[in-house]
Amino acid sequence: MSTLILGRGHVGKALHKSNESFLYTNRKKSHTNQIIFDLENKTTWKNIPKTDNIVWTFPAKPLELVQEFYEERLSKIKNLIVLASTSCYVNKRQKEKIDENSTLNTGLIRVKGEEFLRKQGATVLCLAGIYDQERNPLNWLRKNLIRNPKKVVNLVHTDDIVTIIEHFLKNPVPGERFNVCDGFPRTWQEIGDRIGFEFRMPGEREVSKLINNEKVKSTLPKDFKFRPLFDLWD
Repeated sequence: MSTLILGRGHVGKALHKSNESFLYTNRKKSHTNQIIFDLENKTTWKNIPKTDNIVWTFPAKPLELVQEFYEERLSKIKNLIVLASTSCYVNKRQKEKIDENSTLNTGLIRVKGEEFLRKQGATVLCLAGIYDQERNPLNWLRKNLIRNPKKVVNLVHTDDIVTIIEHFLKNPVPGERFNVCDGFPRTWQEIGDRIGFEFRMPGEREVSKLINNEKVKSTLPKDFKFRPLFDLWD
């Protein structure tokens, strides 16, 4: 079955690398064998070929264009997977436990687009903080990009995202939302302590959330295990 990746950001590149038979789009011509597509440029919509599966990797906004593009080009797609972010949820309480039934922040434009697509039958994957050797949390600490050691962070390895996308390409679950994270929320202080990093500032109280991944785990093979964060340094 043919698969098209809309967008070639970090996850899009990793997904294409895992299976080079997948077609992919880019907003500008920079590689051979790619499809030029820009949601905000309707003249490029005609470039989208007939395909069985589509993985939508960029923010689904603005809503009006998402709706129009869906009706014109995607309504007959057998399996549409949309990548979202766990920032889609409302988080008011400290260390609030978040699952797929938690309140969505519909004030965010992309959330409206994601919900529209989900209601049309798309599978929405809400990704936690993405990391790998290229996007290494150790580098974020060393560059002092992390200011608050008390903040809880939810993470997932790029390779696990790719594996889960491939799983849903083969085993569609239309119209559902899934949280994709390793299930081990940690404070930045815990991560820093593990690698011997000392924060310069004590940090301030900041509202954090604990993302639950039981729903996605229940759909995956029983032998599937998320990659441990600290394997990057061990």
